Amino acid sequence: MPEEIKKKYSGYVKVAKKGYLYKNDRKTEGSNGPDHKGKIVELDLNLLKDIANEENKVNLFVSGWVEEDQEGTPRVSLAVQKGIPVEADASAEAPAASPF
Repeated sequence: MPEEIKKKYSGYVKVAKKGYLYKNDRKTEGSNGPDHKGKIVELDLNLLKDIANEENKVNLFVSGWVEEDQEGTPRVSLAVQKGIPVEADASAEAPAASPF
C-alpha cells in the first residue's frame, strides 16, 4: 500500500461478515468471463454512511488469503474494511488490524 494512503488512516473496521472467491470452472479459454466468482456476506451499509462522499461513494480496503472450505475446495477468503481517518474521533469503534 502506498505510504500516502497509510498516513490517511489510523486503523480499519470490518464492514462485512465475510467474503470469498472461488475459481470459475465454467470459464472457457478466450472468454471475457471472470477468473473467480464469489460474494461479500452481510455488508453493513450503516458503517459506510459516515465515510461516504457528497456523491455517496466510498472506498473500501479488501485483503484476502487462500484457504480451503469445509469440502476441501480452494478459495480466496476476503476481509472487507473501511479506513478510519487519522482525524476521526478517538471514541470511534476499536480499529482492526491493517488489512495489508
